Amino acid sequence: MGELRQVADGVRVRQSDWVWSNSIVVRVEDGLVLIDPGIDGSELSRLADDVDQLGLPVICGFATHPHWDHLLWHPRFGDVPRYATPAAAHLATLARERARAMAAESASGIPLDLIAQVTPLMADGGRVPGELIEHQAHAVGHAAVLLADRGVLLAGDMLSDVLIPLLDVRQNGQLEAYEAALDRLGEAAQHVDVVVPGHGAVAEGAEVAARLAADRAYIDALRRGEEPVDARLGAACGLALRPPPVERGAGGPRAVGAGDRGRVRCGAVRPCAARRTAYAHAANGRRQGHAGSRRRAEVAARCPICLRAPCVLAAAVTFGRHPAYERT
Repeated sequence: MGELRQVADGVRVRQSDWVWSNSIVVRVEDGLVLIDPGIDGSELSRLADDVDQLGLPVICGFATHPHWDHLLWHPRFGDVPRYATPAAAHLATLARERARAMAAESASGIPLDLIAQVTPLMADGGRVPGELIEHQAHAVGHAAVLLADRGVLLAGDMLSDVLIPLLDVRQNGQLEAYEAALDRLGEAAQHVDVVVPGHGAVAEGAEVAARLAADRAYIDALRRGEEPVDARLGAACGLALRPPPVERGAGGPRAVGAGDRGRVRCGAVRPCAARRTAYAHAANGRRQGHAGSRRRAEVAARCPICLRAPCVLAAAVTFGRHPAYERT
């Protein structure tokens, strides 16, 4: 795990070895707000050490979306309110036991009893600073946090330099949801110089626009029914992520969504380094006979996320999608 480093006034980030996950600490008038702290127990403990050194109390936490790796906590952060958007909090509560099971399988030393203990954020944002930008791309109730006065956008699981746009197969209309979300994030980005994604490097300056352009190009390719050309596919450490299956029909191309659940089997691609844990989880191509079917022969028989062999998934990579939320 890296050091807790300041990326803007009162905004600090510490990156985990686990899929480049970013824990965010935001200073507010009366203390600190922790956003998406993680991942394993030792990293959470070291993050608590860093927070202690800041000499300010943690006043609350915020989870950008209801995937297990964004719902973590440590006793040393304190028994304080932890928030998510109402939709995200509702889903996290329903899925709490499965989220705990996934966390136990995926990382060590996580305080399992504290996972997903989030409540709905009040309409005025309460003690969470900035402006929330809620959308439905990637996860139900997903929210970015715009800290315009500090020139920072906390993007949740969007705008990564290492992970492709990850569609939520629980929801239909994910291409439209992503397009709408990227439009809103693009508007917010006009007011910032720094973007902190949930996974990957912090973007600064011209890189902010480049991240937006890359995500838009990926979604545009899916919209056209084409396989995206994207450097993040098969990115560093062998995390070979495949785009979601796309079908062509009378209504034009569409990404396979929740209505197609069970028709496409997933394969799990092993990271090439032990420190990159089981995140690569993807559908295997658009149709039978596509290159994705060849990928199936190359991957492990057991999915490293849900440990089923194989599990059923209808679209692209998604943390916490299964079985943390529902059996497919």
